[in-house]
Amino acid sequence: MRNKDKEFQKAFGKHVRRLREEKQWSQDQLATESKMEVNQISRIENGRHAANMHTIKAIAIALGKYPDELLRFEFPLKLNTDFSLLHRKKNRPATTATIIELLHTDYLEKPRSVLEITGKCVDLYSVRLSSSATSGVLKKLVVEKKLKKTPSPNRKGSFLYEKRIK
Repeated sequence: MRNKDKEFQKAFGKHVRRLREEKQWSQDQLATESKMEVNQISRIENGRHAANMHTIKAIAIALGKYPDELLRFEFPLKLNTDFSLLHRKKNRPATTATIIELLHTDYLEKPRSVLEITGKCVDLYSVRLSSSATSGVLKKLVVEKKLKKTPSPNRKGSFLYEKRIK
């Protein structure tokens, strides 16, 4: 577990302890009300155990809170603030980056199926792509008018993709 995750876990546990103590409850009382084991409450409050969604819900209900209230505590988080197109292009998912790379070759000058394209990516780049992710990227490139899509004559419901001639 990364250090920041551990720190967040500890901060969450301290917050749960504060909420419990505001009710002047012992860990045993919280465990009883939330239908959990005392040692699990202890591990959460001490930051040794990460609470899952079901645990957060059980503790929240026991404390008379909504689950999101358990997650409202001070903790320094570095949030993503760069939503620019340039930033996204640098950090593209592997499927998008690989298909874009393939687009710069002459491979897509002839119509190709998704299966052919994923196979070529293995051959050229040693990258194994899922068909569904590849289809999604190809559809996006069709919308962006970088590729054209035509029905496959060999397979009903399938399509072939090729570069648009400019």
